[in-house]
Amino acid sequence: MGSEFGYFLDIIPPEMYSRTKATICRYIAIFEPVEFFVGNEFCVDDYHFLLFFGNAPGMKINDVEYRAKKGDVVVIRPWDKIYGIPGESEEYGKFLHIAVKKELFQKIADEIAGGKTFEFRKIHGRYSNQLLYLIGCYQQEMMNYG
Repeated sequence: MGSEFGYFLDIIPPEMYSRTKATICRYIAIFEPVEFFVGNEFCVDDYHFLLFFGNAPGMKINDVEYRAKKGDVVVIRPWDKIYGIPGESEEYGKFLHIAVKKELFQKIADEIAGGKTFEFRKIHGRYSNQLLYLIGCYQQEMMNYG
């Protein structure tokens, strides 16, 4: 894994990470885990976007509980505390985890906000099929041209 996102190796158990498909470049990493990381709280210094393709365990972000379902996106800002709530042996769907280095995200956000402070109005919403298409194009580009 690139050193830019090497902190995942300190957070995610090695046996879990070894089963995770990852597309990583200097500023963006896309992870396709096969299971959820629950029962531990962690926080990191980057932006994270979780896109859910099915049911997911509950989570707490800064002590506020969220329940994600298929089609939801959840935003985790730098140093937000996230905790995956362990649940029953319910079967959960897949999800996509996109990590974006804070420096890149802030450059883009500054441009979008036109010099004003950028803030997410909400951190739990829905994603579009167009977003999934663009993520797939990005992954293909990384595989072809790295």
